[in-house]
Amino acid sequence: MLSEEEYSVWLEHRQQAEVALEGRDALLFHSACQIEKKLELLGVTGIEDRLQDRVPETIESLRSSGIKIWVLTGDKQETAINIGYSSCLIDQDMDIVKINATSMEECQDILEACRQEFTSQEEAERDNSISSTESLLSRFRPILGVGCYKNDRSRFITLPKALIIDGQTLMFALDKSLKVLFLEVAKQCHSVICCRVTPLQKAAVVELVKVHLHQMTLAVGDGANDVSMIQKANVGVGIAGKEGMQAVMASDFSLGRFQFLEKLLLVHGHWCYSRLARMMLYFFYKNVGLASLLFWFQLFNGFSGSFPIDPINVIMYSLIFTSVPVVVVAIADQDIRANTLLADHIYYEEGRRSKVYTRWKFWLAMLDAFFQSAAVFFVAYGAYYDSDVGITEYGFVINVSLILTVTLHLALETLHWTIINHFILWGSVLATFVINYVYTAIDTRQPFMDTYWLMYQTSSHSQFWFVLILTPVISLSPRIVAKVIEQELFPSPVLKARSEEKLLRNKNRILTTVSMHHPKEGLNHIM
Repeated sequence: MLSEEEYSVWLEHRQQAEVALEGRDALLFHSACQIEKKLELLGVTGIEDRLQDRVPETIESLRSSGIKIWVLTGDKQETAINIGYSSCLIDQDMDIVKINATSMEECQDILEACRQEFTSQEEAERDNSISSTESLLSRFRPILGVGCYKNDRSRFITLPKALIIDGQTLMFALDKSLKVLFLEVAKQCHSVICCRVTPLQKAAVVELVKVHLHQMTLAVGDGANDVSMIQKANVGVGIAGKEGMQAVMASDFSLGRFQFLEKLLLVHGHWCYSRLARMMLYFFYKNVGLASLLFWFQLFNGFSGSFPIDPINVIMYSLIFTSVPVVVVAIADQDIRANTLLADHIYYEEGRRSKVYTRWKFWLAMLDAFFQSAAVFFVAYGAYYDSDVGITEYGFVINVSLILTVTLHLALETLHWTIINHFILWGSVLATFVINYVYTAIDTRQPFMDTYWLMYQTSSHSQFWFVLILTPVISLSPRIVAKVIEQELFPSPVLKARSEEKLLRNKNRILTTVSMHHPKEGLNHIM
């Protein structure tokens, strides 16, 4: 125990040491030695900085899905490497490539050495021989620690690499003259860890990858020092935790745990891409289908520009009749179940490589819209040929036929049916008739396109219902045939998974039915 007098004397010496202009460090050390003696240890406190639950499993799952993961951290190099091992970002069979430079020239030499080393290893693995590019590499091989080994067949196998670069070297690597070289080296590594980096360097690395590699970037952070990185990325994810809410406020998505990132990307990311890709094609298709009707009509009216469908129905076509169902499908549709997506990461490949929305499928959708509009127009034209039907009545027929066709087309594209889907989809068809019956019951007294009582007159003829039945059959037949051929002869992994899920549901339904009617026999059947 210190007396008050002893403490006052020590405090006076301590204050003099703190303001000393000469020998300040020595005076501070001497004052500390005076007070830190004859102490009795009562206890030790510490803060445990460990990974959250399921972080290694989540990173391993994302890596197996083809997602490249870069870690940008302010920790020192040894700590960053240990975190890389504990989080499964670095495997035991990886070559650790450390880049630590003290000057721009040294950084350039090391990056050049890495690039030549990686290139020589790829050529050696491809040609079963090692090229003799050792002049520049001999200086840096002990620093880099990269290489390859021979297997039993004497073929050179390149080990996967993990790149470790510190903040000072990263400052040189982000220079305008070296950033392309740095990217060439980094993209050949399976994992990249940038340690001792500042918030601005984090943002610069994200922007470098986004601009020069033309890749979609996602940044995950939990603190205020990650805000600039999150804002630079295409998608920002904030982890809500003890680091504060700055990262969450600046992000696009907020998660309570890092492990939820797996479901966000592999499940909801897959669903979101699948919905948007198919619905974008559908929006182009349905609008081109309506515009193509004008083209077919011009062949019979001398290209005067007139349109048989009245303006109110043209507005309602995109506003109500065909817009609400596609919005519901774009929000709630699911091609395969979440458990299936998490069990096998091959399904994420479909979105990562943009296999749903392609140029080929876009032009195929346009061709389909052109064909279906021709079927809508000419089926009605053949049914009303050599009759006294007017242009407005004929416009009502092809308008209702087109709405029914595009709605049934959307039904073919819907993969996950719910009560809401049924209600909205078939309700939109019913709304077409109800709105037109109400609309045509109003005497608008239009001089050039009188629609008064027209829907009632049109629906009283058998040709109208004949056209509504025949038109969707002819229009959708090519698409149905194409879907059957694709599913039977050229199934994608997603189609195979859907077939397996359907078989499993049918099997479970049969087993449940058997066990309900014959409990003992059903149990024996299941066993």
